[in-house]
Amino acid sequence: MARIVVAGTENASVMDPTTVAVVDASDPANPSVQMLAPHIGQTGARVDVDGGLLAVGAELPGVTGAAVALFDVTKPSAPTSKGNVTTPLTGGIGALAVHGKLVAVGELSSPSGGRVALIDASGATPSVVSEATTPLIGVTIQKDDMLMGLGAVTSVAFLSDTLVIAAGPTSGQIILIDFSNRASPVVTPINTTFASIGSADADSNAQRIVAGDGFGSQFGLFDSGASVLSTQTATLLAGITSVSVSMPLAIAGSTNTEDVALIDFSAPNVTQFFAGLTGGGATAKIKGKFIALGSLAGPFGPSLGRLQFFDAASTAMPLGHADVNLASISTVGIAETVDVTASSSLLDFGSVVVLATAARSVTFKNTGSIARRLTAAAIIGRTGSGTFVIAAPSAFTTITLAANGGSATINVTFTGGATTGASSATLSLTTDDPAATNIRVSLTGRVRRDFSGYILRLWKLLFPSHRFPLLPG
Repeated sequence: MARIVVAGTENASVMDPTTVAVVDASDPANPSVQMLAPHIGQTGARVDVDGGLLAVGAELPGVTGAAVALFDVTKPSAPTSKGNVTTPLTGGIGALAVHGKLVAVGELSSPSGGRVALIDASGATPSVVSEATTPLIGVTIQKDDMLMGLGAVTSVAFLSDTLVIAAGPTSGQIILIDFSNRASPVVTPINTTFASIGSADADSNAQRIVAGDGFGSQFGLFDSGASVLSTQTATLLAGITSVSVSMPLAIAGSTNTEDVALIDFSAPNVTQFFAGLTGGGATAKIKGKFIALGSLAGPFGPSLGRLQFFDAASTAMPLGHADVNLASISTVGIAETVDVTASSSLLDFGSVVVLATAARSVTFKNTGSIARRLTAAAIIGRTGSGTFVIAAPSAFTTITLAANGGSATINVTFTGGATTGASSATLSLTTDDPAATNIRVSLTGRVRRDFSGYILRLWKLLFPSHRFPLLPG
């Protein structure tokens, strides 16, 4: 598993081209840093990453709208450009989120309602495929090298493949945007008890939203309909400006203190600890139990910002840190790339007659830089009369996949049962890849009658010792 941390700064500059940091934090005690110039002008940037897709959004707009630069960072030591997309967001970009091959982009400045644009990067030419207008308003102005004022959309996150949330400091509402119909997305404002939402995030796997009070110390946990499930308080934070959620955990930071709050909603409880950053607040991000905290102020050298890494299970000491060439770190993303992958997510055995057998195979490959293991395999969730069996290896033992391309093949058979119709099951593999601890392959097949020999085959199955008479002719 490669763990990638990306960082950018909101502070617009009229002097220097935009740069962002790409950090390989697979070994957080010995991270490696690449500084990347996304060619989106001289502006601050918003960043996020998912899988191997990095998106960098320009805080200041160009002539026709703010640009988003896309990169493949599957190999964080050598990012490759996937091109730039010009959005219609003439008010600049105040928030950005990546989900698979989709990018949601929120408009920073808009006195009439900040927009959210949806980019589809699945094809050879990424493009804006939808746009929705929210009731979030905000106006910013540039003074010297700083943006002043309150933004419209300063938080966006994916709640699912089609649902996006948006929020901003001028409102206490969470805006739910349904992009199921890209030609006509549905915008639903939902009230919270907060007067201002300083930051919001969502966990698409758990369908949960976390929002922080921009004027206070409270966190709210919401379901997909924005109903309040839990409210917790971080006493050391006064004005929450950064939240991130990876259920059941969430992390929050503020511009006003170097302390951060770790919330476990399963308990629930709040743990507050010192971020170890000098001279200002912290930008917080969490993925699983891995935490990355970025320094908002107080550089550790000339134009040098710091990322501190922690394990949520033990926050007393950091796992390590990375110094990056950014005076402040106000936007952070974390991604974990999967090492072990299956050659197919579905094995279709087609149609077999009663008692007949078909065979299929699936190959598991390790693309990571260290060896991985397949530690267990099982057929689960069978429906129908057909029988699925792991044929090879017949007695499963731990299989080691060598680094940089090692692979292993598992053969599965499907045998038709006595009842016709569809059958299904799942091949479940356990691995030691932290980003893919369980890999599942769907199995499907169908049993049909063999009218030329169905009765005879069934009789032999039920009465194997019976002797059949020879028939004439």
